[in-house]
Amino acid sequence: MSMQLSREGIIAGPSSGEALHGLLNYLRKLKDAGRLQELADPLTGEISCVFICCDLPYQYMDGYFQKLGEKEFPPIQNQRWELSPEKAIRKFSGRLQPECLYPLYDSLTFRSNLACGNSQSSKNVILDLRRAEDFEAEHIHGARSTPLKNLSSKTGDIFDDPQALHMYWMNLRLKFSDEAEILRSIASPLLVVCYDGEVSRLATSLLRTQGHEAYSVLGGFPALLGEIRGRK
Repeated sequence: MSMQLSREGIIAGPSSGEALHGLLNYLRKLKDAGRLQELADPLTGEISCVFICCDLPYQYMDGYFQKLGEKEFPPIQNQRWELSPEKAIRKFSGRLQPECLYPLYDSLTFRSNLACGNSQSSKNVILDLRRAEDFEAEHIHGARSTPLKNLSSKTGDIFDDPQALHMYWMNLRLKFSDEAEILRSIASPLLVVCYDGEVSRLATSLLRTQGHEAYSVLGGFPALLGEIRGRK
């Protein structure tokens, strides 16, 4: 029951779920005995109930997976804004072509800055969260380097680590707050890339709550780079 509470926005642990379960059992017994109306407000007829949320779910995450069946954990598919590399290239076709890679490879010919949306009059629509040195080594022409604190190629699955998830969420909130004016000047839609697509997925979620049309790429920059190279 605590998992259902959390999914409805009341972040609560097992003891909190048991408290609600006990309250519902008590109300059910009164109803079966025909006494439920004894709790009703004489003026409104409403019954007000309170239960205590005394714990959080984070330290019990493994227990949920161990004790509950697979049907309680349907797969999550962010189909609208989490793009495969192929779909990202189709949606951002003007910027994600072999000619738009930096540095340019021997077999590639750079047509023009304009072909990659890199003219001075164009707006940046690609946000690259990777470290500055990795961006310098390889990136998409016209992308905006916006390194995220503590992010590196060694960052693991943040969605399997509540503390890491919270840290990156706070870092992203601070970054997007500091860069709010810049973000408002960037033409939508935005494409966000990182090392593996996990942190960019979190960033995209936050950007969308702020009103931006943002997308992330499954597999991150390496997957996108591989798809672009395959089209040369």
